[in-house]
Amino acid sequence: LVELKKEELEMLLNKVGRHHSYGHPPRNYCVLQLLMCGLRVSEVAQITNFQILDINNDARDSFCLTAQQTKTSKERWVYLTESAKKAVNSYCASTKGYVNDNPPMKKCYMPDGTFIESQKGGGKGVGFSANSLAQLVNRVIKKAGLNTSSHFGRKQIASVLIEQGAALSTCQKILGHQNIS
Repeated sequence: LVELKKEELEMLLNKVGRHHSYGHPPRNYCVLQLLMCGLRVSEVAQITNFQILDINNDARDSFCLTAQQTKTSKERWVYLTESAKKAVNSYCASTKGYVNDNPPMKKCYMPDGTFIESQKGGGKGVGFSANSLAQLVNRVIKKAGLNTSSHFGRKQIASVLIEQGAALSTCQKILGHQNIS
């Protein structure tokens, strides 16, 4: 599997964000943008609304993954890019309906609910398993005709950070690696 070239990445994001043949465009685009912030698929699958959204249903600039949510069992801060924040807000706006009548509350802001909901969840804050979300991302990538995996976002952010002169220790911290090797 190879790192995506800039034009391949743009093509993937364009296709996924606009075409219903790729499933739920706002959700899938949001997932790809979150992966490009250095998150693992298993971490994206576990993000709660409370972590990623403020009280106004807007994306936060950053949020903390709990030790239970990370592969290394250590808390880690995630910093959202402007593109990721727009994708989070767009996905939130695409979730229609309300969860209760008194007082009305947008479905997207069920604080304990999983942020990326599966269609099987029926609007009740039920998310994907890590495996199901990885399968979805890999299907979308394959349908776009690309030879990479759901791990592409972590490779992308590491390359960008290194190209911009970030220290290896910074990359290690952002990606949540215990060692640089």
